[in-house]
Amino acid sequence: MFMDETMAPVLYPGRGQTKEGYFWAIVSDDRGHSGPSPPIVLFRYAPSRSGAFAEQFLHGFNGRFLQADAYDGYDRLTEVARPQGSWTLVNCWSHLRRRFVKLARNRQSPIAEVAVRHIAQLYAIQAMVRGSSTEIRLAARKGALAADRRRTKARVRETAVDDLQWLDARRGHPLRAQPLARADPLPRRRAPRA
Repeated sequence: MFMDETMAPVLYPGRGQTKEGYFWAIVSDDRGHSGPSPPIVLFRYAPSRSGAFAEQFLHGFNGRFLQADAYDGYDRLTEVARPQGSWTLVNCWSHLRRRFVKLARNRQSPIAEVAVRHIAQLYAIQAMVRGSSTEIRLAARKGALAADRRRTKARVRETAVDDLQWLDARRGHPLRAQPLARADPLPRRRAPRA
C-alpha cells in the first residue's frame, strides 16, 4: 500500500476565501507482483497534514507495509496496535532519487551522481522481476535465479549495495557539501524498499 498527501486550496465557508487543506491518496496495486486484486486509489480530505489523519484513514486496512515519503507524520503508524501488528514503513526510491538528480544537475556533485547510478541499478533488478510472484522476486533479490540471470543480477546488486554503503560512509564527512547532506534523509531513517 502507498500513501501520500498534497496541499490543496479549499473554500473557507462563509468567508468567500480559500484556506489550506490536504488531499490524501491511498493506493493499492498488486499488479507488480502478480497480485490478484485490481488496483485502487482512494482519496480522502483532511484539514491538515497531521499523522493522526493517516492513522484514521488507514484504520481497518489489513496490510503490513506502507510505502510513503519520509514525512514524520507517518512515524506514528509504527506504534499503532493492530491484530496484524503495527505498520512497517518503507520509502519510495523515487523520492530519494529526485533529490540526488537535482544535486547532480545543479551542483555537479560526484557523490550525488554515484547515488543516482546505484539507484538505477536497483531499478534494473526490479524491472527484471516486475509482475513475477513473490517467490521469484525474493529469489531474484537473493540472487537465486538461473545461472545467467543470477550472475547479471548479482553484479548489479553487489555494485548497488557497495555504492549505498559508500554513500553511507560519507555521511558527516567534513568535505561533504551541505546540500548533499539535505538530499538523503531517507536512508538514515529507514531504508527504501526495493
